[in-house]
Amino acid sequence: MPEVSVIIPVYNTEKYLSQCLESIQKQSYTDFEVIIVDDGSTDSSFSIYTEFLNNDNRFRCIKTENRGLSAARNIGIKNSKGDYICLIDSDDWVNTNLLSDLIPEMKKTDADISIFWFFKYDNNTGEETPPHDLPGCSQIVSKETALSGIIYETYGSYAWNKIYKRELFNGTLYPEEIRYCEDVATTHKLFLNAKRILLTNSVLYHYRINNYSSLTHNFNTTKCFDAFVVSMNRYNDLKNDFPMFTDKSVFYIVRSASFFFCLYKGGNTEKEEKLSIIKAISDNCANILKYKIPMYLKLSYYIGKYISPYCLSIPYRLLLFFKKIGVKKH
Repeated sequence: MPEVSVIIPVYNTEKYLSQCLESIQKQSYTDFEVIIVDDGSTDSSFSIYTEFLNNDNRFRCIKTENRGLSAARNIGIKNSKGDYICLIDSDDWVNTNLLSDLIPEMKKTDADISIFWFFKYDNNTGEETPPHDLPGCSQIVSKETALSGIIYETYGSYAWNKIYKRELFNGTLYPEEIRYCEDVATTHKLFLNAKRILLTNSVLYHYRINNYSSLTHNFNTTKCFDAFVVSMNRYNDLKNDFPMFTDKSVFYIVRSASFFFCLYKGGNTEKEEKLSIIKAISDNCANILKYKIPMYLKLSYYIGKYISPYCLSIPYRLLLFFKKIGVKKH
């Protein structure tokens, strides 16, 4: 049995797929399997990954109809054989020492999760930006410290800059009913399940930004509502045991609600469904607007809720205006 299962959902990433797969194939740590989950690609991704399937028996593929990133990840997790799970996006790539640096350290410290860092690669300019404020050394951190890094986006809720013991996914998978913020919906749950979390100072991943083929590029009411639901659920999961994150969690809830109100007038959602969604947002926000969040965000929320059917652009322009003049955010 392989020790590590590397899971790569693939959907129409022909431009970048070879670089991704080669970076994994060349790992100095060799005891791994690669599970490619083809989520209904219609480009030449199939012919690209088939070369790896034919030449390296550590690679295998599962083909499925297009069901989204969460479903593809879950299929890979359910079919994995390794003790550890590594999730990689098919338009990114990793250093060849990713597994050799992290797996021995996870064994040594008996860590359930290992967090590592990433470069941001600008797809337009070809420039890479390194992370800031790296820890001085790798160490086991408290659950509060680990959660702080995802709530305040130090290293984020991304699925791909962490390695997990496979057992953490027993009963916790990625939500297939949404198509946006899947990582935010799940990562904190995995942290809550973990007993020991290793925060490293290793920079091992290359995250491609300004990639206009990315699923996260187009912003719409569906994504705004997904973000709202996910933020609301995370707030409920953390509010009792980790009240120190309440204000920041509320910030994300109100922000996603504000953007929904900015956009919903021009969306394709049917009128009755829109009204139902608006009521759900309003009911959930009624008790949390009392928390400490930026005033511009509260104003945008109320303007969006009560005025946007007639003056759609006002809340969005307000958000941009206050950000431009530098209103402090929490």
